[in-house]
Amino acid sequence: MESTVLMEPKRILVVDDEENARIGLSRLLAKEGFIVDSVSNGFEALNYLRQQDVNLIVTDINMPGMNGITFLKELKQKLPQSNVIMVTPTAA
Repeated sequence: MESTVLMEPKRILVVDDEENARIGLSRLLAKEGFIVDSVSNGFEALNYLRQQDVNLIVTDINMPGMNGITFLKELKQKLPQSNVIMVTPTAA
């Protein structure tokens, strides 16, 4: 008899001040089976991460207020084991 191991879906946090980019990436990841939450800036992300564990954080580099680099520094001080992908749009 085969046993089936049920894997819990991975949770991803998307951090981006651009609403269309944040929504688009969140929808794409959700279609792939991930649990996705999103916030619009680094301050919201740090607050969210105090309450919820995630497997991966995808963050924009260029954001007003707390940019992605500053967010990453703050994050690594508080949650050094965090997995992070940093992205930024390029000019066409």
